[in-house]
Amino acid sequence: MDNILLKIKSYNIISVKTREPEKALNLINRNGIAIWDAVYDGNILQFKAVNSDVSRLNEVLSVFTTEAVVEKQLGAQRALRYIAGRKAFFSSLAVVVAAILFFASFIWKIEIYGARDVETSDILNALYDNGIRQSTKKSSIDTKEAEIVILESFSGIADAMCEIKGSVLLISIVERETPLVQFDKSIPVDLIAATDATVMEYEVYNGTPNAHVGKEVKEGDTLISGLVPYEYRNEKGYQKVHALGVALTYEQITMNTSITLYKPIVGAEHVAQKIYYLFSREFSATNGQIEEGSLFLLSEKQNVRLGWIELPILYDEYKWYTMDNCMHKGDDEIYGEIYNAALAQISPKQSVRSIAYHIDSLEGQNANITVLIDVATNIAIEKEI
Repeated sequence: MDNILLKIKSYNIISVKTREPEKALNLINRNGIAIWDAVYDGNILQFKAVNSDVSRLNEVLSVFTTEAVVEKQLGAQRALRYIAGRKAFFSSLAVVVAAILFFASFIWKIEIYGARDVETSDILNALYDNGIRQSTKKSSIDTKEAEIVILESFSGIADAMCEIKGSVLLISIVERETPLVQFDKSIPVDLIAATDATVMEYEVYNGTPNAHVGKEVKEGDTLISGLVPYEYRNEKGYQKVHALGVALTYEQITMNTSITLYKPIVGAEHVAQKIYYLFSREFSATNGQIEEGSLFLLSEKQNVRLGWIELPILYDEYKWYTMDNCMHKGDDEIYGEIYNAALAQISPKQSVRSIAYHIDSLEGQNANITVLIDVATNIAIEKEI
């Protein structure tokens, strides 16, 4: 223990030139000077002693007409002097360490796994709208809340699991099986009804027909059988095949949407506004005055770029145009926007047969619209034989 305490102090490796090492050691010991690790080699006595005892050693050893020569200084005090001599370096190092610890407390990346039909960009936007984004403090992110946001925003997602690893928010999702389960074409299957319905379109590509247009079917009824009868040399039987075909039913979906009836003239002047999301806060930057009643185009959730480097900092960009710099959209453009909004409402098993819409009200440059979508839904799903 005493040896450890000595080493915590500043100590020295000391050399003494003498032909009588025993007398020198006895004299040092009688004067109560602590030394350790003594070695004698070639008329040189070398040992270790604390810094505060060097002057006393020289007084004691003066009888030998020699002196203690400090070869090397070690210990805590020397380390402190070393650090003080490189104050700028260690100050910079402390700042770097503090910065690393600070930035490590934030989420800088969001990774999504398991998405098939649902776009990852749509999931990210749903999270962004609920304040879950890059550069958000980890302690402010509730992973259970993030899971609920995803499940409530997307009916096609059956389960969502969120966890934070390092500075990354990892999200794994499980999508609901679409009505059509795809088996390898070498596997024999029947096509059965996914739900109760009336068959409005029916076509068999492979297999044995078991339905027709106008037939009322129940969930689980066989629509196209994978058992194909055969007869060979008075022998009758069935060959198992992979049934192929479609059985469509019709339904109508009503939806409400809102679109802008105007668009900016190409090359028109505008006021740019960017809203940055950093450290759970919003910062806005605008290059001009936004006039009341201006039309805006929004580009959502982009990453800030520094040259070719993409930074984990998000921003929304608004481009504000005065109405003098805008023109009315054509009927085809309006219909195209409504059609795209309708496609976003239907499932992968559905296709649009026709669309009818009615403008309910006008609010400035926007129109509130009710849309009636006639869709055809394929109710056939595969069942392995």
